[in-house]
Amino acid sequence: MSGPQQNPAVWEVIDDKAINSTEPYDELADFTLICQIIFNFAFVSGGVMSFTLLYLVLFHTTGSFKPYSRMLIMCCISDIMYWFLDHMLHQNSRQIDGVFLITLKGFGGYLSYENQMILTGFYIVTLVLTHTTLGAQGFYRYYALVHNKPMSILKTSALFLFTFLSAVPSGIIGYLSFKYSTSVRPGFNYGTLWYKEYPLPVLLVVDVDHIYQKLYYVISASTVTLSYLVSILFAYKSMAHLHKYDHLYSRKTKFLHQKLSKCLLFQNVAPLFVSIIPIMVMVVPLFFRITINQEITIFMIAISLIPAFNSLVTIAIISPYRQYILNLFRCPSRVLRKPMGTSVTLNESGKM
Repeated sequence: MSGPQQNPAVWEVIDDKAINSTEPYDELADFTLICQIIFNFAFVSGGVMSFTLLYLVLFHTTGSFKPYSRMLIMCCISDIMYWFLDHMLHQNSRQIDGVFLITLKGFGGYLSYENQMILTGFYIVTLVLTHTTLGAQGFYRYYALVHNKPMSILKTSALFLFTFLSAVPSGIIGYLSFKYSTSVRPGFNYGTLWYKEYPLPVLLVVDVDHIYQKLYYVISASTVTLSYLVSILFAYKSMAHLHKYDHLYSRKTKFLHQKLSKCLLFQNVAPLFVSIIPIMVMVVPLFFRITINQEITIFMIAISLIPAFNSLVTIAIISPYRQYILNLFRCPSRVLRKPMGTSVTLNESGKM
C-alpha cells in the first residue's frame, strides 16, 4: 500500500550531494528512537495527570472549592484536547534558511497530505487554547468573587466557547501557511532542506517569507499576549476586591483564594518554561534564518509537557486533591478538617 501523497513542493533527490543509495536510510534513527521514548513518557504522564485532575474536579471537589470546579474543568478540557492532538501528530522538525519543516510520526502521519495540514491546524488551535483558557479562568474567578456565586453552566460554556473561538484564527492562518507558503519559491525542492533520509517522509513546510506565515506569528503572539494580560488584570482585580472587603470574608474564604491565587499563578508561569520560551527560541531564529536541527524536536517535546505540568501544579496546590492522592499511596499526613469540606494539610510544626 502506498503512503500518503507527498507535498508537491517536495521530491526525492538521489545524488552525491544527498543520498547515493536507494536503500532506506535515516541519519537521525538513533536520535528519533530516544525522542520516541521521551515523547511516550510525555504522552503517558500527560494523559494520567490530565484525566486524574478531571476525575478529582468532577468527583472530589467539595465545600468552598465547589463553586470553582467549572473553572478547573475548562483547564482540564483544554489540556486534554491539546494532549490528544499533540500525540496524534508527534512531530519531528527542522528549521533552516527561514523554513520550518515537520513530519508527523504519530497516527496523523497515516492521513493524506491535505488532512495532515488540517490536523496540524487543529493542533495549533489547541496549543493557543491552553493559553487563552488562562484569561477565562481569571475572569471566572473574579465573577464568582464579585457576585458571590459561580457562573451558570450556560455562561461558563459561553466563556469557554469564546476562548476556543479566539484560538481558531491562529489555526486557520497556520493551515493556510502550510498550504500556500511554499509558493514564494516556485520550482524549489524543499526536500533538500530536510535531513538525509530515504524515502523522504511527507513534509509539511512553512516559509517565513510568505505573508501567511508572518500573519500567523502576529495573530498567535497577539492572542497569547492578550490572554496573559487579561489573566493578570483579573488576578489584580480579584486581589483588590478581597483587600477592599477583607472584613467581610472569613478566614476559610481567604485561605481558599490564597490557594486559587497560587494555582492560577503557577498555571501562568509553567507555560512560560514549557511553551512560551521554547516557541520563542524557535521563532526568533527563523526570522534570522538560523538553522536549528535536532534541538527543535526537543523543544517540541518540551511543549508536550504542558498538560502534565498544569495538572501536577493544580493537584499539588489544592489541598483536597493533594490529600486524596496522598491517601491513595498511604502517605501519612495529619489533616485538619474544616467546615464545608475544606481541608488544610499540616506539617510537623503545625504550620500550613
